[in-house]
Amino acid sequence: MSAYSYYTQRKAGLYVYNRADVKTLAAWIVTVPRDLPLDQHEKFFAESYRFLENRYGEENTVQAIVHQDESGQPHLHYCFIPVASDLKHGGEKSGEKICANDILNRRELRDFHPALQKHLNDSGLDARVLNGATVGGNKTVQELKSERKFKHQINYNEGVTF
Repeated sequence: MSAYSYYTQRKAGLYVYNRADVKTLAAWIVTVPRDLPLDQHEKFFAESYRFLENRYGEENTVQAIVHQDESGQPHLHYCFIPVASDLKHGGEKSGEKICANDILNRRELRDFHPALQKHLNDSGLDARVLNGATVGGNKTVQELKSERKFKHQINYNEGVTF
């Protein structure tokens, strides 16, 4: 079965709000740490997949692909349907709905990398996913723009000679 066929089949069994802004598919991209030896890449991706599948549900996994980006850095694309229990439409055990807001909330975004790091540590992998890119939380658009402007100004000033 293709990934799209599985997605439509699984989605058909879930409650979905009848709104245009409902996100019915979500994804994580997990990049292998640059300092991880090549012979540990396969285990890193297998354990990352196991972590994601346990976290979001095997039945909600639509696709997982490992490939290299343009610079040659291997990473995993893990696509899943964000499914939450739905007390309103069938009860906690039988009712499920698609709701990215319930699954990918602020707490999840804060806890994701530390939980992945713990899973990798527990599996015996010495792979550091908590690094400068993942520590410090999310930034606002304004913070990102200010940071980019500051870096641009530094680079510009370094090129100026007197």
